[in-house]
Amino acid sequence: MTGPSLMEMKSDAPHIAIFVATSGHSGVDRLIKHLVPAIARRGYVVDVLKVRKHGPHLDRAGNRVNIIDMGTSHVYSSLPAVIQYLKGTGPVAMLADKDRVNRTALLAKALARVETRLILSSGTTISIDLANRGTFERCLQRFSMKHFYPSANNIIVTSGGVADDMSAYTGLSRERINVVPCPVIPETLLLRKPPRPKHSWFLPGAVPVILGAGELCERKDFSTLIKAFAKVRKKRECRLVILGKGRQKERLTNLVHELG
Repeated sequence: MTGPSLMEMKSDAPHIAIFVATSGHSGVDRLIKHLVPAIARRGYVVDVLKVRKHGPHLDRAGNRVNIIDMGTSHVYSSLPAVIQYLKGTGPVAMLADKDRVNRTALLAKALARVETRLILSSGTTISIDLANRGTFERCLQRFSMKHFYPSANNIIVTSGGVADDMSAYTGLSRERINVVPCPVIPETLLLRKPPRPKHSWFLPGAVPVILGAGELCERKDFSTLIKAFAKVRKKRECRLVILGKGRQKERLTNLVHELG
């Protein structure tokens, strides 16, 4: 584990750990960028446990935020560093997100034998997310959620629908799953009037625009949106704008060209 030493991280203020490994441009990245400073403003020291080659990428960490390099580019191989961190720093709580990270966090806490409260998070509809995965991956996630997740102090998801799906698909008790809305909208967005785009497509009286936003990945299924738009456009004039980054950008661009 590299980054601030354990002595440097020691503080009179309680520590909260954030353990995630993201694509670098997903909704979880945006969530973490808003959540970390908000927790720090409430008097906690926030330790972001960073897996190399993964997000989140925090431009401005702040004085009460530590970015701690786990020394590896894979979630599972970060286990020894997470154990060392838990033993050395003893955070009051650790928030983990997504199944691979959640499993690592569960094992790390068990091996570290610490009193840290562990909160596991999932923001996707599990049955849909796993539909195109291999049999082993589907079985592994269903088994771990049903049998391992209950040992966490809390399990949170972003909506009631996600909670119901997780319970039905994995067999995890619905009573153990709590709904916490995703904090992706910062206060600054609510306090100011957003500027109107200057592009001609968005001027009053212009052709209707359909807007899609999100990571350009398989689970967002923007290909269905593009195909549907192509059919609608045959019946009425309209335009489509998709905002996002991701591995499927080239594939989606090719689909647009194919459909004309």
